[in-house]
Amino acid sequence: MRRALTRLLVILPALLGLASAARGDEAPRRDWVFIPALGYSTDTELMGGAMLMRLFGCEETDDPDCRRSNVALSFLYSQKRQVIAALGGENYWTGRRHHLVWGLDYKKFPSTYYGMGRATPVGTEEDYTPRGGSGALTYLRRLGSAWELGASASGGRRSYGELEAGGVLESAVLTGSDGYAFAGLGLIVRYDSRDSDWWPRRGLFASLAGTAFRRGLGGDLDWERYGIDLRGYRAVGALGVLALQLALDDAHGDVPFDQLPALGGDQELRGYPGARYRDRSRLLTQLELRRSSLVGPLGVVLFAGLGDVAPRVADLRPGDPRLGGGLGFRYLYDAGSELHLRFDLGWGEQGESSVTMSVGEAF
Repeated sequence: MRRALTRLLVILPALLGLASAARGDEAPRRDWVFIPALGYSTDTELMGGAMLMRLFGCEETDDPDCRRSNVALSFLYSQKRQVIAALGGENYWTGRRHHLVWGLDYKKFPSTYYGMGRATPVGTEEDYTPRGGSGALTYLRRLGSAWELGASASGGRRSYGELEAGGVLESAVLTGSDGYAFAGLGLIVRYDSRDSDWWPRRGLFASLAGTAFRRGLGGDLDWERYGIDLRGYRAVGALGVLALQLALDDAHGDVPFDQLPALGGDQELRGYPGARYRDRSRLLTQLELRRSSLVGPLGVVLFAGLGDVAPRVADLRPGDPRLGGGLGFRYLYDAGSELHLRFDLGWGEQGESSVTMSVGEAF
């Protein structure tokens, strides 16, 4: 069963933000982002780490459409020798004609399985520890002023540590719960008229993507996943920016349990722990009101979301969704790219809650 966690997280840039806000300073243009973190939980004991990001590009142009590239390295290590390490980036060449998104990661860190479907109760969850590495690469070619066409490749391996005796995961009845390798190729079509990657004030973003994972590519299972992601942004005067997201995901075949579409976590239906609800199909809607630089570089965000999961798209119940919402604070860390540090407090329907400290917005 999931044990109660006691966590203490220290984010140095947030403290710096409070100090600079008191002085009324404006956030400068930065080329480096460094975020140290220290925490404790009963699952990990003492843990610490940091994220280091390098921002570059757009130095010799005043083109408002130019977007800065980035490379980020993050590392978290616990007293129990658990680790999360990731290296990734988003890079642009020839203006925005060529767009590359890539990432590598290794994980050996506690996670939780809450069950399948929308009706999983509190108190029946199981702890497990995923182990393994993965990589993903997406190339997009810009066509015209806003359209992008691209392809993706991803692969990796998962195994699990000691599982709870008598639990669903130990019984190996769930696809992939005894470990697996995966390898897939996909196609992506995007429309992106946003005025910024990190803090858009206007524009639309639409993505249609499909990935096929096959034994013939080096994996152990055959399955597919499809997704539609629609987002819109509009400035609403002194109130800030109104942001809206609508996403639909669907998976078919022998899908590993931890690769199924899910709700909960730091991006999808905040207010619930990661992957609180999962199934083959997922519907998600999120709304945010964002106000940057309310006092100096400090801003505030109000957010709400609703979603549902089901075995099939036809079984989704948008009229009876899971609800979540909360309040967030922002610190404008880089004025050049409008990159913000994010601190969100979210609440769900059954007394559940979530705390998120991250770089960039949920959508």
